[in-house]
Amino acid sequence: MPQSAAKIIKLDRRKRRSERRDQAVAFYLDGVRAQQGIDAVGVATEDGLLVAGSGPVDLESLAAHAAAGPARALRWNQSTLHVHRFKALGSTLLLASSGKAVSGREVLERLTQIIEG
Repeated sequence: MPQSAAKIIKLDRRKRRSERRDQAVAFYLDGVRAQQGIDAVGVATEDGLLVAGSGPVDLESLAAHAAAGPARALRWNQSTLHVHRFKALGSTLLLASSGKAVSGREVLERLTQIIEG
């Protein structure tokens, strides 16, 4: 695991924890956003419902647009919305980021671990 990804995980696990999965995901996304310099990031269902997010934008709109089609990158809110699909709890979820794509497969792996408990 790259050192930067390990720092994100350690930072989140030590300073901010929650028994609620949505809040735990939001805390983790806060760390990812800060570490990678991403404008906003969110996890959504395939139906466009927001699971959790981080950033100074309408996160529900971010989630809805991420689910609008199969594209991995689309225009949204005067920026590029990057979408990665991943599986958790037997469902496909979307990781959407504004301005810059989330880097590192370990981010998706950690999100899956948090969501699946």
